[in-house]
Amino acid sequence: MNCNTFTQLWINSKDDLLSAEAQQYLEQCAECRRKVECYNKTLALLKAEPQTSNIDTKMEFAVMSRIENAEKTSAARHLLRRKVWIGAAAACVAALIVNAFLFNSDRMEQRENQAIVEMIGDVCSSTNGSFATKTDYHDLEATEFFMENIYY
Repeated sequence: MNCNTFTQLWINSKDDLLSAEAQQYLEQCAECRRKVECYNKTLALLKAEPQTSNIDTKMEFAVMSRIENAEKTSAARHLLRRKVWIGAAAACVAALIVNAFLFNSDRMEQRENQAIVEMIGDVCSSTNGSFATKTDYHDLEATEFFMENIYY
């Protein structure tokens, strides 16, 4: 018997029942024995239950992990946006307060200067008109400029 004859007998056998002569040849020929073992292993793998349950579990875990990470990322992004908006609102409020304070300070300074101008006008009118009887804020500015730049 040779490998081709054995292969023909093996292919034509029912339920893998080999004749005594084919069994004896199989024990002697390593090449044919390897073919039969490979065939049997392949057949066993094909008949075995597919291992999809393990794949399903791993895939479910991977998908759920991505969903959880997406939720955490989304929550962090939302928190960051919220902090930015709160910071921007706080900056606007601070700018309004500073602006109001500066505007109010400027108005108070103008009122104080106007009061000084009126006092100088009263003093001038009491000195028999050596100064004009009606002065205004610009006269005070001119007087202050003159005093700062000339007398010092």
